[in-house]
Formats: sequence, C-alpha cells, structure tokens
Amino acid sequence: MSKEVTMKRSLTEDKVLRKLDIPDFRHMTKDKVVSFVSMLPQMDPEVAKRALEQFPAFAETSLAIVNCLRENLGDIVDSNAANAAEFNARCQEALNALETLLLRDDLSDAGREQAINGIMGVLELMREFDRENKAFLKGLLQDILAVSLIIVICLTIPLGLKLNTSDDE
Repeated sequence: MSKEVTMKRSLTEDKVLRKLDIPDFRHMTKDKVVSFVSMLPQMDPEVAKRALEQFPAFAETSLAIVNCLRENLGDIVDSNAANAAEFNARCQEALNALETLLLRDDLSDAGREQAINGIMGVLELMREFDRENKAFLKGLLQDILAVSLIIVICLTIPLGLKLNTSDDE
C-alpha cells in the first residue's frame, strides 16, 4: 500500500490579495513579493500562474531581491575576511613578541615557561577562531543554499511542477 503525500493548497486568489493588502496583483511592490513568494507553496498552481501573469515584473523583482541579498552576502564575507586578517595580524604580533622574549639570554626559566605558555595560548586562540570562522561560513553557505532552494521551488511549483510521491499513476 503506497501513501500519497499531498500539499494543502488552501490559498485562493482573494485570500492572497487580502493577505498582501492589495486590490490586484498589478499593485504588487518589491516588499510584497517576499510575502507572495512565501505563500506560493500554499497556493493552487492556477492562482499562482494568474498572479504571475498579472505581475509581469515578478522575475525582475525576484532577481533584484536576489541581487540585493548577494551584495549583502558579499559585504558580510568581505567584512569577515577583513576581521580574520586583522585577528591573525594581531596574533602574529603577539607571537613575534613572545618569540623575541624567548631569545633573550637573561630570561629566567619561569619567564621562558610563561612565554611558551603564552605562545601556546595564542595558537589555541587562533585555532578556535579558525574553527568558529569555518562554522560561520558553513552556516552562511547552508543558508544561501536553503534560500536558493526555496526560490527555485517557489518559482517552479506554480509553473507546473507536480510533486507526487505516489507510485500509482
């Protein structure tokens, strides 16, 4: 016995228009597009098609939103790279200072031990920073992939993609 997975398509054109607070889809603004896209999975495909026909700038507006997100993402990545470079430069300065201290002939054994412990501490900070930075970038990539997937799904479902997991066709 196979189980068919169905998606609830409860949003009619009137409900969508009311939720967007617009008289018809020709009045959709860039701000409303994000809300509209988030409702696409709950819409009957015919309602979505009619909406997209009435809003010819949907693709351009969606691209503008994606471009804005891409620019913001670029700024985040650039800022992250600058922060990482600054952190690594400061750590290198600390390591250089500790190395210079270790080269002193008049350094006591206790002082040498403290300098070595300082070097080990800086190296551990650098490892931890690298781990956290990689986790941040991985999370950012996962978020980008999720948003991209949602955009693809939201654009293909109303254009006729049939999602049916039943083997009985």
